[in-house]
Amino acid sequence: MDSDGYEKIESDGYDEIESGITGESSSPSIKISAGTLPALDFSSNSLGALNFDTNHINDNTINGFHSELSNVEDIKEHSSQEDIYDFVQRAQGSKSWWLAAGIIDWNERFQRSMISLRRLNINSSAETRLKVCYELVNLERDFIYCAETYGKIIISEYYLPDDQKTIKPASDLPGVAGGDKYVVHNILFKLAIDSKCLFGSDHNAAKVGGHELKGLINYVNCNVDISFPLMALVDYRGFRVIAVSILPIAKERTIVSGSCDGGHTVHNSSPAMAENLRKAAKVLNLKSHVCGVQKTSTQKLYTATDLEGHIGGDGRLYIIDLSRTFPPEAPHPSAPRSYLFRLLRPEFVKTYQKRLCPDAISSFIKHDKDITEHNQEIYEATEYLLAHIIPVVSRLLSSKVFKCHKDGTLQSFQLSLCVWLHQQGINCRMMGLVRTRDLNKAEHQDAQDALLVEMCARVIKNKIRLLLRQTSKQFKIPVEEPYREVVTKLLNLVFTNGPKSLEFWNTEIKSGLLIQFASALTEQEMKQGSIFSIKHQVAHYVVREERKGVSVDGRYLILVRLQQMLGLQFRRQFMNYMQKWFNKNRQLNEVSDEPFQTENVKGIGQRVKHINIIDYAQGYIYKQRGQSYFREDNEASSKYFKKALQKFERALESNPHDKEILRNCAEITTALHGYADAQHQKIAAGPDDPWVQRVETYLKRALEVDQQDPETLFQYAQFLRYWRHEMDFAENYYLQALEIQPNYLNCIREYGNMLSSVRLDDEAAQSFYKRAKELKLKIEGDL
Repeated sequence: MDSDGYEKIESDGYDEIESGITGESSSPSIKISAGTLPALDFSSNSLGALNFDTNHINDNTINGFHSELSNVEDIKEHSSQEDIYDFVQRAQGSKSWWLAAGIIDWNERFQRSMISLRRLNINSSAETRLKVCYELVNLERDFIYCAETYGKIIISEYYLPDDQKTIKPASDLPGVAGGDKYVVHNILFKLAIDSKCLFGSDHNAAKVGGHELKGLINYVNCNVDISFPLMALVDYRGFRVIAVSILPIAKERTIVSGSCDGGHTVHNSSPAMAENLRKAAKVLNLKSHVCGVQKTSTQKLYTATDLEGHIGGDGRLYIIDLSRTFPPEAPHPSAPRSYLFRLLRPEFVKTYQKRLCPDAISSFIKHDKDITEHNQEIYEATEYLLAHIIPVVSRLLSSKVFKCHKDGTLQSFQLSLCVWLHQQGINCRMMGLVRTRDLNKAEHQDAQDALLVEMCARVIKNKIRLLLRQTSKQFKIPVEEPYREVVTKLLNLVFTNGPKSLEFWNTEIKSGLLIQFASALTEQEMKQGSIFSIKHQVAHYVVREERKGVSVDGRYLILVRLQQMLGLQFRRQFMNYMQKWFNKNRQLNEVSDEPFQTENVKGIGQRVKHINIIDYAQGYIYKQRGQSYFREDNEASSKYFKKALQKFERALESNPHDKEILRNCAEITTALHGYADAQHQKIAAGPDDPWVQRVETYLKRALEVDQQDPETLFQYAQFLRYWRHEMDFAENYYLQALEIQPNYLNCIREYGNMLSSVRLDDEAAQSFYKRAKELKLKIEGDL
């Protein structure tokens, strides 16, 4: 890994964002003095042939666009590359030039990569797939570098007067709920703060930013003919900024679906957009409804009213403002606008027995005659989640923790507990309900403690984020030392032993638990009052990692989670020191030394989240690298396969029902155990081998998603043939795959091999070999 936090993919000359445990990049702090904007050296190969000075984009950046283009049809005239270049040259110097520049920079590059990705088919070669994946990875690397660099500057200078800021806010851009906006290097930055008092806190505003990315990911995974912006979230010093590629759109001039004025005017003028959104709604399990706050301007849509659909200047269909993609949970009296930020999980909505309305509980549907039905269905769905899903998940969690404790993998599961809950359709804010619903017996204590550790980590995280924002307001300029000091001070208060720390846990952390998580503590724990020590309970939760031969307690796990969630950067070997420190200092009532010093805190890094197709692309690159080393270097091959599995597993976090990613996980799990070439080695695996069970679980999950997918059917046939030795079942799945896709080259070949080697029917096998040869020649001719 180099000094900038990037990891090389050896021998290919390509870089990849290093993602660490959670996949969130972290790079050294950039020290910027006020008034100085670092120039990014982009070659024409990277961002197009035109270079623009975007360093000082001030007010009125978008108004000029209306005078440049009069309507959508006029925009379409500039869809060719030559016309775009000509348009940019004419627009340069006007206040809308950055919009045109965005077409040929991030957006055009991303859309072309997405077109290439969608063109991949069942017979696409590994080389073609690899090329597309490299394009996506390199694009994301460049975009994240820009997002991190300028996002950190925007956050660091937020409290400075506008005239002293390096990047000036674009105060004239439309929209209220999106937060403060900035534009630089063809990227729109939206600072996720509650500046208009819409969400109740900056914490809730940051949640909305997370929902924006979540909505985008889920629409991308719908596989419809709609384009999306490139997006990343940057968390730094307690703030969140959303970075979005500039699109060739102009709000009311190009909008064809939804509303850009708070529901007063609702659009639905493009049949193509409406049909694609209808298809997406079927995948997302969303229902149509009548939208609009004005009775004279209502439309029937499948999306939230404020999700906007546009026809861009390049002729593509775009959707933006995706934070309310999914329906809200039933509102709580203490949060009257919770429909903006307390949403149901996509995993729950997609599998719920009824379609739900994304605009329910809001005034956007006040003119819909079915408003009562829409709202009632949200109450019913929330009750079903609380009364049926959570008890089931509680019992599943107890079994999972017991199994992980037994096989020595509890620490890794603990660090991904929220991911597991999300996959079950449970929001993290519901962890208290999971903990206290069906886990009151002694045999469930480990599951209770696992949830308590995660909840405490999140309470402490939010306290640190608040302190960081307060420090930013106090010092205003981008300095580092005050932030390190405030973090060091709080970490010592949390983890040092003694009465002062215990009091902090039993007051501040306890109150945070009760505020953030409903039913966080059991009835027995609440009755004990001050006698019940949360810190003691956390410290008694001991986890042994068999592969490393060490034991850690809940305090260490909380520290690791804080490192993940806040981007904390410690000096080398410091975490090893803290592991030993916790094991040594178990007498929580006795005053201990303060283990955290400012020199141990290297910095307050940033966390970056991005769309999951990038994780897929990175995973595929690693998979191919692993396969290239398979016969030559087992150690290198295993290393790349493990990296690939990590990437694909992370892609599953945001879309656990992606059949292609599930298939890749099955293939790599097989390869990791030395059986990828079993056809030739004739190695049989026992049906009870853990890895065999994991492979079958991946493939069955993929079949549950789509029983008619020929690639999954083929891969399952391969599994049954080579590792289960169930030949009749394998043949059945081969034939199913070929019935659905008769021109599936690999399946034709492998079924021919099976006819020859298993059925001993060479005549039938030769007919399939001949067919495979003809198909290969046709595919090569088409290329």
